[in-house]
Amino acid sequence: MTYTLEQFKKDFVINHLREIPTEEVLKQYSPEEVLKQYSPQEFLEGLSPETLEHLAIFKNSLLKNHCCS
Repeated sequence: MTYTLEQFKKDFVINHLREIPTEEVLKQYSPEEVLKQYSPQEFLEGLSPETLEHLAIFKNSLLKNHCCS
């Protein structure tokens, strides 16, 4: 598969954003603006296995509390 210019731009932006502290990003953009720009898949790409595991545990606890309350 050929590495396209579009993919390069996307990767470049994602890598650049990872270098910026979250607080700095949030000062410039509202959370709603940021969330609109990326798919859930794109947010999950690049997260560490530990973070993904924590998210899965959190999601399961939310589902458990929601269904049984």
